[in-house]
Amino acid sequence: MNVMKGIVATGTILMLVFSIIPTGSSKVSISNNGDNGDVLYVGGIGPNNYTHIQDAIDAANNGDTIIVYPGIYKESIIINKNLSLLGKIINDERPIIKSKNNFTVEINKYCLLKNFEILNEKQCGIAVKIFSSAKFFNNTVRTFFNGVALLALNSSFIIIGGNRIYETNYGFLIKNCSYCNIYDNIFYDVNDYCISLYDSSSCNIYNNELENIRLVAISPIRSSRINISNNDIKGIEMVCCDNNSIFNNNVSGKIELEESNHNKIISNRVKGKIYLGFSVSNIIKDNFFEYGGIRIDGSTISNWNTHFITNNTLQNKPILYYKNEENLTITSNASEIIMANCSRCIIRNIEIKDALIGIQMGFSSQIEVSNCYFSRNEWGILIFSSNNISINNNLIENNSVGVSISSSNYSIVSGNYIKRNKIGLNIYDSYFASLRINNINQNDIGVKARDSFCNFIIGNNVTENGKGIDFHNSLFNFVSNNNFIENNLDTYVANSFVNIFVRNYWNKWELPLPKPIFCIIFYPGLFHFYYIIFDLLPRINPYGGVR
Repeated sequence: MNVMKGIVATGTILMLVFSIIPTGSSKVSISNNGDNGDVLYVGGIGPNNYTHIQDAIDAANNGDTIIVYPGIYKESIIINKNLSLLGKIINDERPIIKSKNNFTVEINKYCLLKNFEILNEKQCGIAVKIFSSAKFFNNTVRTFFNGVALLALNSSFIIIGGNRIYETNYGFLIKNCSYCNIYDNIFYDVNDYCISLYDSSSCNIYNNELENIRLVAISPIRSSRINISNNDIKGIEMVCCDNNSIFNNNVSGKIELEESNHNKIISNRVKGKIYLGFSVSNIIKDNFFEYGGIRIDGSTISNWNTHFITNNTLQNKPILYYKNEENLTITSNASEIIMANCSRCIIRNIEIKDALIGIQMGFSSQIEVSNCYFSRNEWGILIFSSNNISINNNLIENNSVGVSISSSNYSIVSGNYIKRNKIGLNIYDSYFASLRINNINQNDIGVKARDSFCNFIIGNNVTENGKGIDFHNSLFNFVSNNNFIENNLDTYVANSFVNIFVRNYWNKWELPLPKPIFCIIFYPGLFHFYYIIFDLLPRINPYGGVR
């Protein structure tokens, strides 16, 4: 009797065991309280296993799981059902789906896609297209010939995590999507943008890493409520984006906002610049710059004086931002100084080196900068849409541009040593600037004027520059009492008329006759011809000063 009970018990156990072991059929029922669907297999051993992934998808029902064994599957698959498509990893090998068609994987209904290597070998092809909610985990994606690794359109609640994207032109291209989470992905050798969002909202992008990236890493366009955090990336570029957050990222490049408002850029470590172009009311706070700095650009006063810029440092020195201030005297230590809609202020005895811009002014007036030192900056001093600015008795050397005066009038630049810059003084779209008694020495271009009128260049020593003075599209400028000594080219005058040169010393002209100045009129690709103007009363001996 006891023996019979043991046989019956053993038989019952064996029946239960064999009822849950796949027997080579393509579709296996699993109970799990009846909540889950069936399991299908692709590439397994035994009869009735599917050879192609698409065949298993076609045979599946909503809620089923398809397990795909390692192997190379040369096909494009379309998922039109709510499925879980899982790659089985054996000895570090995973299933590979590769196609030479326009796409490799297309997801049209909710799907979990995990543990695959997905390749697209068509020119401008797309590896993965998503048109629905989906979870895309732990996959490796590669494309060729200007391809896109992943394209998501008109979808919500997409989760893209833990993937490796490499050797592709575009990484993730997200269009008109919302409530997406993109995290823990690694991008390598991507030629263009790694993560681009168009017309999307309420997405989180975090903990992604990027290596050997050609261009900007993350680029939202016309998007809002995008949170970008804790990424190790090359750069971020936003265009027409409002109410987004960028925080706690390690950025080895630029953070650039174009026509983007009410964004927060907080607690990032930046090896480059934060650029605010034609934007308003952004918060720039608690950022640490290893090099670079902050630049503001914009044609209206609100582009300059509506931001909140506080507690940022460059090489452990503060970046100072002043807006709507009057009657300040600034002598404190700083790595950059930004003046927005300020007037009657003095900046004195400041040393600024290795910054993006030493001092930048926008929509300001009656600012005096004196006895300061600027070296190894992109711009030593940048003046935009500001009037009556005085730059006196400073040493400005080894910058890309020493002093830049743009859309500004009645500036005075006097008594400065401006040397070894690529451009010593740059004047653009400005009038009635006075450049007097400066030593302009060993620059690639000493003074460069574009689209500027009625400026006065008087009593300067212009020596050992590549070009002493470079005029383009500039009229009625007065150049007098200067010493032009040992420049490779004293003057270059192009498409510029009625400029007056008088009583200058030219070390390459020793005759007591008018000094010819060669000019050119040209239109690219159509014509060019030369003509001559004269310094009618050149000096034979150099000036010791203004006479």
